[in-house]
Amino acid sequence: MSATEHIKSLMCTPFLLSHSCQVFLDTGELHSSVSSLYSAMILLQVRSVCSSTGHSCNNWTALRDETRESILEVGSFALRMLVENRTVFSQNEVEGFSLSAGARELKLLVPCASSPFKDLDQSQFSHLSLQEAIAAKYAAAACRTPDDIVELVHALRPLTGALATFWVLLAAELTPTCLDSLVHAILVVSTPKPTEDDYITASESTLIKLADN
Repeated sequence: MSATEHIKSLMCTPFLLSHSCQVFLDTGELHSSVSSLYSAMILLQVRSVCSSTGHSCNNWTALRDETRESILEVGSFALRMLVENRTVFSQNEVEGFSLSAGARELKLLVPCASSPFKDLDQSQFSHLSLQEAIAAKYAAAACRTPDDIVELVHALRPLTGALATFWVLLAAELTPTCLDSLVHAILVVSTPKPTEDDYITASESTLIKLADN
């Protein structure tokens, strides 16, 4: 089975490995790109809701508009929590975000595993990378101009190097103009500061390869 290095690295993570296998059992597809794999994983998460209403969710474009909007609504919450460097949320915080009934029904947020250090009323996404993937879906839909991209990168500046999955998945869905703005903005906030050669190297082939992955 051929796979990119990023896909191979995902196979070393039990959560991602199990969900990749579940996606294959469910659809018969082995995804060779990170973006298509995570899209399939999100659809897998909401499949029970789609099935209960008799609607297809075999791919992103087949989703009902209401379901797609509900996923993006959860993505808005996921992104807000990434900006705050948060992966665990209290029930009051979730309710305070005013998620619609449709968004709550997707059950993309799950109760935290019981532990002495976690309150029973806390919730989280089933995996950090899934939070990043859902946030990236929302960011790609919301960031329609290069200025939007620059604003997003600066909002996530302290975590730029820690959200690899988010940036890869966002890059895969951006227009070429916004994609170029993304890499330049990341380079601007990077430490140490990039040289002129870094800009030239990153702006074309590197970014296109990133999106293809």
